[in-house]
Amino acid sequence: MSDQSSQPVVEQPEPKHAKGPWVLAGIALIVSVAIAGYGWQQIHGVTQQVAQLSEQNAQLQSTLSSTQTDAAKQAAQLRAQLAQTQSDLKTQSNQSRVVLSQMQNTTQALKQQLANLNIHDLNQWRLYESQYLVHLAARKAWLEGDIGSAIALLKSADKGIAQLHDPKYIPLRQSLADDINQLDSLPKVDVEGIMIQINSLREQIAHLALTRVNLPKATDDKTPATAKPTWKTQLADSWHTFIHQFVTVRRRDGDVKPLLAPEKAWYLKQNLQLQLEQAALAAGNRQPKLYQQSLTQASQWLSKYFTHNPAADHLVNAIAQLQKQSVAVIQPSQLNSVELIDKAVDQISQQNSSREEAK
Repeated sequence: MSDQSSQPVVEQPEPKHAKGPWVLAGIALIVSVAIAGYGWQQIHGVTQQVAQLSEQNAQLQSTLSSTQTDAAKQAAQLRAQLAQTQSDLKTQSNQSRVVLSQMQNTTQALKQQLANLNIHDLNQWRLYESQYLVHLAARKAWLEGDIGSAIALLKSADKGIAQLHDPKYIPLRQSLADDINQLDSLPKVDVEGIMIQINSLREQIAHLALTRVNLPKATDDKTPATAKPTWKTQLADSWHTFIHQFVTVRRRDGDVKPLLAPEKAWYLKQNLQLQLEQAALAAGNRQPKLYQQSLTQASQWLSKYFTHNPAADHLVNAIAQLQKQSVAVIQPSQLNSVELIDKAVDQISQQNSSREEAK
C-alpha cells in the first residue's frame, strides 16, 4: 500500500482534437470582421453619394431662384414689348382708316367726275371703272400687301376692257397680264394661318409634362460561383446570404439628374407661352427677325426642359416648320398698267372736251 502511494502521478496530455473549435471560432471572427468592414465601406460610399446629391440639389435650388428672377424680368420686358406692339397696331389701324377714308373720297370724286362728264357711252364708263379697279389694286398691293385681292381687281379691270372690243387697248391688256403674272409669282404668305398655328401650339404648352428622372439599372453585388467550392467559399456564401437579409447594397452607374421643382415649372411654361405669343404678333406685324428669334427661343427651351416627351417633340417639329415660313413683306415693283390706263382715260377726257367746245 505504501509503495503505491509513493509513486509519482503522471499527467495525461490533452487530446489534440480539443483545439479545433477554437480555430474555427477564430476564423469565423476574422471573416465577420472582414465582412463588417466591407459593409461599412459600402454604406460609407452610399452616404457620400447622398451628400453629393444633396449638394447638387442645393446648387440647383440656387440656380432656379436666379432663373426665377430672370424670368420675372423677362416677363416684364415682354409685357412692355406687347404693350408697345399693341400701340403700334393701334397706330397702324388709324393709318388704315385714313387710307380707307382717302379711298372713299377718291371714289366719290370719280363718281362726281362721271356725273359731271355726263357720260352716255357705255364703253367710256367701263374704261373709267377699269381705271378705278387698277388704282385700287395698286393700293392693295403696295399699302396692304394683299396680293390676292390685287390680282382679283386687275383681272376684273381686264375683263371690263375686253368688253370694249377696241384694238387700241391691246397694249393695255398686255400690260395688265404682265402685272397679274408679276403679282402671281410673288411668294404667298398666309399670315392669318401662321398666327392660328402659333396660338394652337401656345395652348398645348399648359399640358406638357416635365422630364422625369431615369435612374440607371440597379445591379446587386454577388460572389461568382466557383466550379469546386471549398469550406472557405461555403462559409463565405453562408455569411453573405445571412448579411443580405439585413443590408442590401446596389450600385447605380451613371449620373442622376435632379428634377425641376414643380413650383418652378409654371414660370417656364409662362415664358414659353409669351415667346409664342410674341412670335404671333411679329408675324402679324411682318417682323421676320423678331418672329425667328421668338420661335428659336421657344424651341430651345422645349428641347432642354422637356426631353423624351412626345408632345414636346411634336411642338419642336411644328415650330421648325413655322421657322421655314417667311413673314417678310415683299413689295411688287411698279405696275405698268396704272400709267397706261391713265393715259387712255386722259385721251377720252380730251376727246369729250373737244366735243363740248365744238358744240
